[in-house]
Amino acid sequence: SVRKLTITGLFEDENYNAEVFPNPAVDDIQLRFENPVAGRTIVLSNMQGKLMHTQSATEKEVGVSVRSLPNGMYILQVRENGKKVKTLKISIE
Repeated sequence: SVRKLTITGLFEDENYNAEVFPNPAVDDIQLRFENPVAGRTIVLSNMQGKLMHTQSATEKEVGVSVRSLPNGMYILQVRENGKKVKTLKISIE
């Protein structure tokens, strides 16, 4: 028998407030959140899904250096205690 799996969506908190600026970025990006969260991390991947950077983001504001990354589009995931809560697309120029 053949089983077919259809993924219709991924859980994400649409009310989760996370800002990233500047976008497009050159050297650094800043992330701003509503509250500090002990188990929060950010994961930056390229458009092919390759992990490019990960770091803790427990404070209300967090800076990330993107100076060493090639120009292009990237996916920035915000995770709290391992659960993805927000996905943002950023451009590095």
